[in-house]
Amino acid sequence: MMLIKRFSVYILNLSIKIVLLLISVSSITSLRSLVYLNNNGGFSSSDFGFFPLNYLKTVYKTFTHLFSLYDSTFFYLG
Repeated sequence: MMLIKRFSVYILNLSIKIVLLLISVSSITSLRSLVYLNNNGGFSSSDFGFFPLNYLKTVYKTFTHLFSLYDSTFFYLG
């Protein structure tokens, strides 16, 4: 019984760490949208500002795209 409890606590801790890691990666990769509004890859001074709502939307979109298998693209080199 004690072994099952220890294993379940280990699995819970591991899953929490994985989720926090994925959220952190999503947050870091979305930092550009916090400062620049332009989403097409270009930077201009008119698009420079502070856009927290755009940042949160981008974090959410990045996090959900990590788990979307139907939208994945696979490349075959050969």
